[in-house]
Amino acid sequence: MRIGLFRLRMVAGPLVGLGVALGATSPIYAEPPSAPSADQRAAAASSLQKKFQDLSASYQKLPRDTFDPAAVIEQVGRDPDNLLKWVREQTSWVPYRGCLRGASGVLMDRVGNSLDRSVLLCDLLKSAGFSVRLARADLSEEQARPLLNLAPAPVRGEAPTDVSPATAEARKRVLAQAESIAGLLGAPPGAADAQADAFAAAREHWWVQRQSAGAWVDLDPTLPAAPGNRPAAAETFPFDGRDGTIRLPSHFMHEVGIKIVVEVWAEGRLSDHTALEANVRPAEFLAGRVSLRHFPLNVPSAPPATDDHATKAELLAEHEWLPVLVFGARHVARRSFTNAGELNEKPNLDPTAKLAKATGSAFGGLGGGLSGNVGTAETKKSVLTAEWLEYEIRTPGRPPRSIRREVFDHLGPAARAAAHTGGIATAPVIGDAKRLDRALVLAGTTQSLLLACQPSPEFQLHMMAQDLLDRRDLWLRMASESDPTKRGALAGAVEPSGPLPYLAFARQTLSPAPAQTYLDQVNILNYRVHLRPTPEGKFADHHTIDVVANDVAVRGQTGVQGFATRLRQGVADTAAEDLILGGDAGTDNTLRLVEAARAQNVNLVLVRDANDAALKSLDVPGDARSRVLDDLARGFAVVLPARPVTLAEAGRFGWWRIDPRSGDTIGVMDSGFHSATTEKGVLEDTQVGRTVVRYRPGRVSSFWIRHPAQIAQEAGFPGNFNEVVSLICDIQNDLRLLGML
Repeated sequence: MRIGLFRLRMVAGPLVGLGVALGATSPIYAEPPSAPSADQRAAAASSLQKKFQDLSASYQKLPRDTFDPAAVIEQVGRDPDNLLKWVREQTSWVPYRGCLRGASGVLMDRVGNSLDRSVLLCDLLKSAGFSVRLARADLSEEQARPLLNLAPAPVRGEAPTDVSPATAEARKRVLAQAESIAGLLGAPPGAADAQADAFAAAREHWWVQRQSAGAWVDLDPTLPAAPGNRPAAAETFPFDGRDGTIRLPSHFMHEVGIKIVVEVWAEGRLSDHTALEANVRPAEFLAGRVSLRHFPLNVPSAPPATDDHATKAELLAEHEWLPVLVFGARHVARRSFTNAGELNEKPNLDPTAKLAKATGSAFGGLGGGLSGNVGTAETKKSVLTAEWLEYEIRTPGRPPRSIRREVFDHLGPAARAAAHTGGIATAPVIGDAKRLDRALVLAGTTQSLLLACQPSPEFQLHMMAQDLLDRRDLWLRMASESDPTKRGALAGAVEPSGPLPYLAFARQTLSPAPAQTYLDQVNILNYRVHLRPTPEGKFADHHTIDVVANDVAVRGQTGVQGFATRLRQGVADTAAEDLILGGDAGTDNTLRLVEAARAQNVNLVLVRDANDAALKSLDVPGDARSRVLDDLARGFAVVLPARPVTLAEAGRFGWWRIDPRSGDTIGVMDSGFHSATTEKGVLEDTQVGRTVVRYRPGRVSSFWIRHPAQIAQEAGFPGNFNEVVSLICDIQNDLRLLGML
């Protein structure tokens, strides 16, 4: 059940409850009734039917030439010389190695290296009916050098000046923080000059060959068509473009390996075990959203719990979970794990179909071939201590880069570091509070957006509309269904929406130099949502936005200048998290924390290595200190407050992490996430059914759901497609009024 090389369509998170065009200064928002009447449901279902019909007609009018090669052919025609001319003139060369963007990604950004631009040209020519293949060779220094001297064409326009007050204020905060960090760093002693990497990328040259009259004719989007400009092809590769697959060897492809790793204590030692792994090529999975969900394999056959006490009892009784990666409509799973840390190679997907009923049949054929025994309860011989979502970013020409994100962690980094040194003689005790937290986290969702380019506004709107239309029958069934149990089962098939498309736009809107930066490797954005118990015994929504990987390349700038641009972009990424989650006093974020530190007269300190005397004198809590030491051990510099800072009425810790060679920067919180986190609202007893707690948290009180018009404006989302946008907004508002979102 592993992921093959296939095209995976992004299912974009829907806009909810806008009711107005995206340029509006304030949203139209109405609280959903606690229990809509049968007449209200009938009227809403009828209204939705008409709006879906209108949306189906309207979204077809959206421009597609920023993501769909077929739209380019409609504009340019099928003549190969005209298609070559269009690629040469409408896209520009930037240096990086390997296939990152693919055809649609180049259309998004209007930039690419010689391979990605050749893939676009191959796709166009293949669609126009020609036989084509890719060719490559290494250029000489004399042939490659002129590419580096090309005047950089803008990737996108400069940052717009007509923005909301919130965006304007956020930009000021970005520049102030970047100036402060730069002042502490001084002249960056290790500022890397990217020219060497750019030159290596320029030498690895690709072009297209078209078959004509029994011969192969060269079509090169990058080098001028002059004699001697291009060497003879050293290698050629067939191109068929079926299902969006680019059939190149792995060492020419940007890839992301995704693993679900569980940590187990047994016999005094900790060990890691892989429960699930998959491999994704972003060029074949354009702006793709990957979701991690967990399904409990001991779903009770009794009716769903209807109060908090019974729900907690059910959650505490769970002892085996199946992690599932969701790619659009495809579910990928392998092993389940128990609370004793045991991996089950053949998990039981419940032949009585209780699980399918509880999830609204969301598996969709997931269990083919999976069968076996239900796991056992926790034993003293082994204990489940942690789970991680692990990414391995594989970039051609660079070492693989592994990044872990905690799903849950019963030990913490400080205790783990001590355990790896001296072991843990006795079994860790996992009490009810931790078990409840674990069950709630595993009932939540983590969405990942794997970015190979900056998604175009037209693409995002197209995907949002298509996502609604793909689920039209489901929405209409839910709207007309009066039985809350049946409606809840249907709701289990709906993937929770998320704010990651907004975040992708906000990163650019807040960037001080959007025309100079571009992606030369995969970026990863995460949105994590689950429930947390409150001191009052209720459940509250908990949302985390996490910029996992945000490395960017800079055009036309090297050395200190490029370093400064990357630093400012990293601060902008951290500010974008804060902006999208609402930026209120309840939001945890490094930018907000550092501003609070200054207000509380807490000094900021630069630390360059673990032996720095300044670090030893700082009041850094144990787990946060372990995370800081880990960053320092990996060669980063950190800028951190001298002691914990009061944020949202609690003592918190965070820091700026800076790569002293490149200037890549991100804000890190004491949780280990590069994140903004907020807790919003308390779910009432009537809302805490099994479906809500296990499969649909976070749908009722997040800021970005309540105020998407404001978020859309502040994130720079376009407002020039009012007809489609208004229909999307109206449909989502109706769904919300019915309590379906």
